[in-house]
Amino acid sequence: MHNILLMSSDPRSAFESLKKNQSSKLAARCGARDADIFWLRLERYFEDLYYPLMDLYGNCDDAIEQFGLLFDQMVDAYAVRPRTIEASGFRETIYPKMVSRTQHGGLRLLY
Repeated sequence: MHNILLMSSDPRSAFESLKKNQSSKLAARCGARDADIFWLRLERYFEDLYYPLMDLYGNCDDAIEQFGLLFDQMVDAYAVRPRTIEASGFRETIYPKMVSRTQHGGLRLLY
């Protein structure tokens, strides 16, 4: 699966490096399909995470270690998410304009 979102060069480089270094670990923990979905979602919002984290912690000596711990926490949360959230979130990630939340938390398709 490919995400066509544009990303600035620094966040793109950091994302690709993270993906290269952590893909096998993530796939072993969650399975290949769930790992692909995780990377798709992370890519979509990575730039929103990257700049604030770099502004706050980028010059710290242990920044890389701290970012690794943050990533591990994200994976932990992703691995234990309820399956109903997984299914609906995946549809919203792939088709954000076609799916919306109803007032009671259900999903409806927009045509």
